Amino acid sequence: WHTMLSFILGVRRCIERLSSQIELGHGSFKKTVQLQVPCHNPSNLSTHTTITYTDYCPAVFQHIRRLYHINDQDFIRSLSPTPILGNLLLGNLKRLSTLVSEGKSGSLLYFSEDGRYVIKTIAPREHSTFLNVLQHYFDYVRSNPHTLIIRFLGLGDMKLLNGRTLYFVIMANVFETKLTIHRRYDLKGSTVGRSALRGNPSSHALSSICLKDNDLDFKFLLPQQIRRDLVVQIASDAQWLATYGLMDYSLLIGLHFPDKEPETHKRKRRDEVWKWRSRFQQHFGGLKCLLSRDKEQCVIFVGIIDTFTHYDVRKMTERCVKVMSGVDKKGVSVMPPQ
Repeated sequence: WHTMLSFILGVRRCIERLSSQIELGHGSFKKTVQLQVPCHNPSNLSTHTTITYTDYCPAVFQHIRRLYHINDQDFIRSLSPTPILGNLLLGNLKRLSTLVSEGKSGSLLYFSEDGRYVIKTIAPREHSTFLNVLQHYFDYVRSNPHTLIIRFLGLGDMKLLNGRTLYFVIMANVFETKLTIHRRYDLKGSTVGRSALRGNPSSHALSSICLKDNDLDFKFLLPQQIRRDLVVQIASDAQWLATYGLMDYSLLIGLHFPDKEPETHKRKRRDEVWKWRSRFQQHFGGLKCLLSRDKEQCVIFVGIIDTFTHYDVRKMTERCVKVMSGVDKKGVSVMPPQ
């Protein structure tokens, strides 16, 4: 929590220093801003020192945020340190664990209190990959605002007291909605090792499991035009990622089942007014659809995540090792981008 708190303070201070409108130039994609932020010692909360926070390409990300009608003040308000500090003071560690948690890959995740943004730690090589394609990503989202590739809204790092550098990225939450997400799927289009289900878990247990390709046993039935637009957009996004050698990404899907929600919640809930919505976010941030197995109604949320893996010698070697072990070479997730 102390690491994430320092990062949030660094982000807020850098944005507060930005002018209301910064013109972009070629140098904007290489610019960094450094400042000192307070850092509490977790073993002795009464003491604190400062560490170096570095913000990357602040003007570029300001322009991306404005493309999606996110102004600086609203962004700062969402990334408030108050939830972390408040829960610490109250000793509410259970609630704190829902805000700051550890991902399966060991990455640190922070969900803003309003559910709009996710801050995630990334590996140094992922950080370098993103910086290398940032200008291309910027150009792509400007010409494809309805892209399913997750919206990246900030990038930074911190030099910790132990000398280690942590890299962070700020993203829009694919599941930004007032609706309860009852099922989650992480789909890669592969089959080897792509099962998460064990036995027959209860509906409640299923809501906490991120399911995989082999667990998906139905199709999504969408209106014809929406289906066509969705397929075209996924193909366009996949081609863009392949162009820059990016692979091993996932199609993240969330499902909300209206029939599983108490009637009192349905009556009270109203869809909030968004300043801008993608064509794939028209109903509470998602799309209405039916499931093929029983025509059950649901709301589907879709996004492409984990897009920083480059198909390099390391990944080529990984693919060779897996194929030589006897698994289906067409079923592994480590595939050449093209």
